[in-house]
Parts: sequence; structure tokens; C-alpha cells
Amino acid sequence: MLLLSKHFPSTRTLPCFLAVAQELNFRSAAQLLNMSQPTLSRQVKDLEDFLRIFANATEINRDTRQVSLTPAGEAFKNETYTFLIVLDAAVLGVIRQFQDAQEIDEVVRIGVTSVINCSLIPGLDDLFNCPDFASGGRLERDLSKNLIERVRRGELDVAIVGNIVAQPSDLSVESVGCEEMIVMLPERHPAARNKRVALNELCDMPLWFSI
Repeated sequence: MLLLSKHFPSTRTLPCFLAVAQELNFRSAAQLLNMSQPTLSRQVKDLEDFLRIFANATEINRDTRQVSLTPAGEAFKNETYTFLIVLDAAVLGVIRQFQDAQEIDEVVRIGVTSVINCSLIPGLDDLFNCPDFASGGRLERDLSKNLIERVRRGELDVAIVGNIVAQPSDLSVESVGCEEMIVMLPERHPAARNKRVALNELCDMPLWFSI
């Protein structure tokens, strides 16, 4: 018999923490999970309060300018990700065991990286918002490197990821779109008047990426 303490946080709080750990921004994490920022903040705070009381650990450092993970937060992020993968596999295993095999085959498990603005790719945003796709497809968001590994393990059927430097030889890779990056430069910078800017033209200045 497995006895669980009523004080343990709900598994609903774990994706909230992972989203914040990935985005390092509460507003971006709330958008990623399609929930309000106050709700997300409350879920994460409840989890932090629990860990602070029972483990005497702090996971997230936050101030008015940035959010960062403590060493305990990094460790908890890895453990949480592993737990959710195991939980997902357990649920899928039960479904496969007791649900009609043909019905399972009709479900397409799709992963999408959060760093791509799918609304800028013609047809893709319409597909994700199509009622028929939502009823038959399973859409999951994760980091590109994690999505690639999940396709390898058979946990996903297809994944839309960011640009891959090293093309995996064991997977079929096709380009579905290209989103240009925009750089904002001070007027005095030599490359400021160029229509296109190469990265090597920016090597003399710090870079801040906004995704």
C-alpha cells in the first residue's frame, strides 16, 4: 500500500515550475502554458513554500530585472523533468493496454519547441488551431534537444524544432519554415545602416537575445 502525504504539492504545479525554469520569465512561462500569470505565480509559490519548509531549499532567485535558478532549483528541474517523463510514459502505457489499438494509432504525438513563433509560419498556426487537429492530435512543448531525444525514444511521432547545427543521421529532417532574426543597434555602430547584418559584425558588443 502506498501512502501519500496530503502536504505533497499537486503534480499540476510541476509543469508550472518547469516552464519558469525554462523561460526564466514568469510572463513568458504563463503564455507558454496558456494560463494567467497570477495563477502561475501562485502555483510556483506554493511549491517553493513546500520545499522551503520540508527541504529547507530555495529554487528560484527573482528580482525586478531577472529570474534565475539556484543550484537546488537546477537539481529540482532535472528531477521534475525525469518524473514527468516517467509519469507520461506510465499513463501512455495504461492507455495502450486498455484502449483500442486502432484508436491509439490515429493519435499523432507532436512536439513543438517554444522558441519558434508558429504564427509566422504559413499554415502551421492554422493547423494547431483547427478543431479537428486538436481532437486528434497531441501537442507538447519542450526544448528542441529534448524533443529530438523523445522522437528517438518513440515518445513523439514528429517534432518541430529550432535550427539544428548537427543534423541527426538517424532521423528524417525537413525544413518547414524560416523566421528571420532582427538586431537592434545603436545608430553609431558601423553595421547600423546595413540591411543584413552578419554575426561576425557584432563580435565587439554584448548580445541580448529576446525569444
